[in-house]
Amino acid sequence: MFKQKNKYTKSVRNPSARSNTTFRRNTVVISKSQREIAAHKQSVTQRQSDRRRSTEARTWKRRIIALVVVIFVIGVGTRLQFSSVEISNSQSVVVDSRQGQLYRGHIQDYIGSKVPLRQSWLFDRTAAAGDFKAKFPEIKRITFKSGSPLRTTLFVDLEYRKPIYTWNSLGTIHFVDSQGVLFSQNMYKSINTAKLPAIEDQGGAAAADGETVLTDRVVKQIAEIHNTVPAIFSENAKVEKIVLPTATREIQVFIVGVPYRVKMSTERTVVDQVGELKQIVDHLTANNVTPTQYIDLRVASKAFYK
Repeated sequence: MFKQKNKYTKSVRNPSARSNTTFRRNTVVISKSQREIAAHKQSVTQRQSDRRRSTEARTWKRRIIALVVVIFVIGVGTRLQFSSVEISNSQSVVVDSRQGQLYRGHIQDYIGSKVPLRQSWLFDRTAAAGDFKAKFPEIKRITFKSGSPLRTTLFVDLEYRKPIYTWNSLGTIHFVDSQGVLFSQNMYKSINTAKLPAIEDQGGAAAADGETVLTDRVVKQIAEIHNTVPAIFSENAKVEKIVLPTATREIQVFIVGVPYRVKMSTERTVVDQVGELKQIVDHLTANNVTPTQYIDLRVASKAFYK
């Protein structure tokens, strides 16, 4: 009557009725330690990424700063660079264009070859002045003034040597200034050099421009001779020339209209020698005696004539 229940009948259950704790096939279960490791790796990766971005930002910042510095240095260097030369003089001496170009060209060549990058702060003014005066002995003083950074012009002020004597050595005519320096270029065109007192050097050695041919003492002595000796002979007398013979420490003075020369010593004061010259000239005049060759005053308190 009753059917026997099949014990092999498959039991059908609702999937939703399964326990939540039931493991599903192919489901991966991550342990706590694995989650911590993954979190640590992610944290490390994030830090590395942040560090890389920070490094890149600093690199770009450095590059921008370096670029700004380079631009600034180039700008400042350009403003400190000599680009032109302007020459003037404090004596209002008129310099022709050719001579002015020689001066300007020499200074520009010096800057180009001796001054690194033509920078004003690297310009050695003392060395430049020495080089310039060696090239142009007629220059007594040279002053440099930089207009940087407002201007890139080098301003040069020149002081020229003023001739007070002409110098004749081995037939070559030069000029001598108050410092006893020899030069051949007279920049004072208003001075009639033909009327300047002449000095004849008989030493036998040719002197070069820029050399000091007379010491300060001798220059002063010659000036005193020109101012005091002629008046002993007459009111309108003047010195014709000064001769420096081969013998050292001797000056020979030639007076216009006087048939003899006066020998004087550079080791004695001109005042003493002029006083003795007046005495002997007065004595000779009183006795109607005229020397034919010289009066020698080189020995103190003794005068000779011939």
